Amino acid sequence: MVIQQFCPTIPIFSSFQTLSKEGGPQSIYTSRVTSDDLTQLERVQHTACLFQEYVSKSIELRLTVVGRKIFCAEIDSQRSPKSSVDWRTSYDDLKYAVHKLPKSVAQKCLDLVDRLGLVFAAVDFILTPDGRYVFLEVNPNGQWGWIEDETGLPISSAIIELLIAGKVRMNKS
Repeated sequence: MVIQQFCPTIPIFSSFQTLSKEGGPQSIYTSRVTSDDLTQLERVQHTACLFQEYVSKSIELRLTVVGRKIFCAEIDSQRSPKSSVDWRTSYDDLKYAVHKLPKSVAQKCLDLVDRLGLVFAAVDFILTPDGRYVFLEVNPNGQWGWIEDETGLPISSAIIELLIAGKVRMNKS
Protein backbone atom coordinates (compact mmCIF):
# COMPACT_ATOMS: atom_id res chain seq x y z
CA MET A 1 0.00 0.00 0.00
CA VAL A 2 1.14 3.54 -0.72
CA ILE A 3 0.72 4.66 2.90
CA GLN A 4 2.87 1.80 4.19
CA GLN A 5 5.57 2.59 1.62
CA PHE A 6 5.64 6.23 2.68
CA CYS A 7 5.50 5.57 6.41
CA PRO A 8 6.22 1.95 7.33
CA THR A 9 5.01 2.48 10.91
CA ILE A 10 1.68 4.27 11.20
CA PRO A 11 0.93 4.48 14.88
CA ILE A 12 -1.56 7.39 14.96
CA PHE A 13 -4.47 8.66 12.87
CA SER A 14 -6.44 11.90 12.78
CA SER A 15 -9.48 12.70 10.69
CA PHE A 16 -10.13 16.13 9.21
CA GLN A 17 -13.87 15.84 9.65
CA THR A 18 -16.50 15.29 12.30
CA LEU A 19 -18.80 12.33 11.83
CA SER A 20 -22.46 12.20 12.72
CA LYS A 21 -23.69 9.45 15.01
CA GLU A 22 -27.37 8.96 15.77
CA GLY A 23 -28.21 12.42 14.40
CA GLY A 24 -25.55 14.31 16.36
CA PRO A 25 -21.92 15.21 15.77
CA GLN A 26 -19.20 12.86 16.91
CA SER A 27 -15.55 13.83 16.91
CA ILE A 28 -12.82 11.44 15.89
CA TYR A 29 -9.78 12.05 18.02
CA THR A 30 -6.20 11.12 17.30
CA SER A 31 -5.76 7.44 18.04
CA ARG A 32 -3.16 4.72 17.76
CA VAL A 33 -3.37 2.57 14.65
CA THR A 34 -3.11 -1.17 15.18
CA SER A 35 -1.97 -3.89 12.79
CA ASP A 36 -5.63 -4.84 12.39
CA ASP A 37 -6.49 -1.25 11.44
CA LEU A 38 -3.94 -1.40 8.63
CA THR A 39 -5.86 -4.25 7.04
CA GLN A 40 -8.92 -1.98 6.82
CA LEU A 41 -7.50 1.18 5.22
CA GLU A 42 -10.18 1.05 2.52
CA ARG A 43 -12.63 2.28 5.20
CA VAL A 44 -11.00 5.74 5.11
CA GLN A 45 -10.23 5.93 1.40
CA HIS A 46 -12.91 8.58 0.73
CA THR A 47 -11.99 11.06 3.44
CA ALA A 48 -8.97 13.20 4.22
CA CYS A 49 -6.86 11.61 6.93
CA LEU A 50 -3.52 12.31 8.48
CA PHE A 51 -1.29 9.38 9.34
CA GLN A 52 1.91 10.13 11.18
CA GLU A 53 4.47 8.55 13.42
CA TYR A 54 3.69 8.64 17.11
CA VAL A 55 5.93 11.06 19.02
CA SER A 56 6.64 10.31 22.69
CA LYS A 57 5.52 13.17 24.95
CA SER A 58 6.69 14.73 28.12
CA ILE A 59 4.07 17.48 27.78
CA GLU A 60 2.09 19.15 25.02
CA LEU A 61 2.23 22.87 24.34
CA ARG A 62 -0.35 25.32 23.04
CA LEU A 63 1.24 28.56 21.89
CA THR A 64 -1.12 31.44 21.25
CA VAL A 65 0.44 34.11 19.05
CA VAL A 66 -1.17 37.56 19.20
CA GLY A 67 0.67 40.17 17.14
CA ARG A 68 4.29 39.83 18.30
CA LYS A 69 3.40 38.26 21.66
CA ILE A 70 3.53 34.54 22.39
CA PHE A 71 1.66 32.93 25.25
CA CYS A 72 2.83 29.38 25.89
CA ALA A 73 0.90 26.89 28.00
CA GLU A 74 1.85 23.38 29.01
CA ILE A 75 -0.81 20.72 28.79
CA ASP A 76 0.17 17.75 30.91
CA SER A 77 -1.67 15.01 29.06
CA GLN A 78 0.53 12.16 30.23
CA ARG A 79 -0.98 11.93 33.71
CA SER A 80 -3.71 9.59 32.47
CA PRO A 81 -3.92 6.91 29.77
CA LYS A 82 -7.24 8.50 28.71
CA SER A 83 -5.54 11.74 27.60
CA SER A 84 -2.08 10.44 26.68
CA VAL A 85 -2.60 10.11 22.90
CA ASP A 86 -5.04 13.01 22.40
CA TRP A 87 -5.56 15.41 25.31
CA ARG A 88 -8.98 16.45 23.96
CA THR A 89 -10.44 13.07 24.98
CA SER A 90 -10.26 13.76 28.73
CA TYR A 91 -10.12 17.38 29.86
CA ASP A 92 -10.66 16.32 33.49
CA ASP A 93 -7.31 14.50 33.49
CA LEU A 94 -5.24 17.47 32.32
CA LYS A 95 -3.01 19.78 34.30
CA TYR A 96 -1.90 23.18 32.92
CA ALA A 97 1.05 25.47 33.54
CA VAL A 98 2.79 28.40 31.90
CA HIS A 99 5.81 27.29 29.86
CA LYS A 100 8.99 29.28 29.19
CA LEU A 101 9.67 28.76 25.52
CA PRO A 102 13.26 28.91 24.25
CA LYS A 103 13.88 32.11 22.27
CA SER A 104 14.87 30.15 19.15
CA VAL A 105 11.55 28.25 19.12
CA ALA A 106 9.60 31.44 19.83
CA GLN A 107 11.32 33.23 16.94
CA LYS A 108 10.56 30.36 14.55
CA CYS A 109 6.89 30.55 15.54
CA LEU A 110 6.79 34.29 14.93
CA ASP A 111 8.50 33.77 11.56
CA LEU A 112 5.95 31.11 10.62
CA VAL A 113 3.00 33.28 11.59
CA ASP A 114 4.56 36.18 9.61
CA ARG A 115 5.04 34.00 6.52
CA LEU A 116 1.43 32.89 6.75
CA GLY A 117 0.30 36.54 6.90
CA LEU A 118 -1.46 36.06 10.23
CA VAL A 119 -1.75 38.25 13.31
CA PHE A 120 -3.21 35.48 15.44
CA ALA A 121 -2.51 31.76 15.55
CA ALA A 122 -2.68 28.78 17.87
CA VAL A 123 0.39 26.61 17.42
CA ASP A 124 0.67 23.12 18.90
CA PHE A 125 3.87 21.34 19.87
CA ILE A 126 4.99 18.24 21.71
CA LEU A 127 7.92 18.48 24.10
CA THR A 128 9.58 15.07 24.01
CA PRO A 129 11.12 13.37 27.05
CA ASP A 130 14.58 14.19 25.63
CA GLY A 131 13.72 17.92 25.38
CA ARG A 132 12.95 18.28 21.66
CA TYR A 133 10.17 20.61 20.51
CA VAL A 134 8.14 18.89 17.79
CA PHE A 135 5.79 21.07 15.73
CA LEU A 136 2.32 19.63 15.12
CA GLU A 137 0.15 22.29 13.54
CA VAL A 138 -0.83 25.94 13.28
CA ASN A 139 -4.46 26.97 13.47
CA PRO A 140 -5.40 30.52 12.38
CA ASN A 141 -8.60 30.34 14.43
CA GLY A 142 -7.55 28.21 17.41
CA GLN A 143 -9.31 28.32 20.74
CA TRP A 144 -7.59 30.28 23.49
CA GLY A 145 -10.14 31.19 26.20
CA TRP A 146 -9.72 27.94 28.09
CA ILE A 147 -5.94 28.36 28.13
CA GLU A 148 -6.36 31.82 29.64
CA ASP A 149 -8.80 30.44 32.22
CA GLU A 150 -6.47 27.59 33.20
CA THR A 151 -3.16 29.52 33.28
CA GLY A 152 -3.98 33.19 33.80
CA LEU A 153 -2.07 34.11 30.62
CA PRO A 154 -3.42 37.55 29.50
CA ILE A 155 -4.41 36.48 25.98
CA SER A 156 -7.67 38.45 25.82
CA SER A 157 -5.86 41.62 26.91
CA ALA A 158 -3.31 41.15 24.12
CA ILE A 159 -6.12 40.69 21.57
CA ILE A 160 -7.85 43.83 22.85
CA GLU A 161 -4.60 45.81 22.66
CA LEU A 162 -4.00 44.63 19.09
CA LEU A 163 -7.52 45.59 18.03
CA ILE A 164 -7.36 49.00 19.72
CA ALA A 165 -4.01 49.75 18.09
CA GLY A 166 -5.62 49.03 14.72
CA LYS A 167 -2.32 47.79 13.38
CA VAL A 168 -1.97 44.41 11.81
CA ARG A 169 1.25 42.81 10.83
CA MET A 170 1.19 41.62 7.24
CA ASN A 171 3.34 39.18 5.36
CA LYS A 172 6.32 41.11 4.00
CA SER A 173 6.50 39.15 0.76
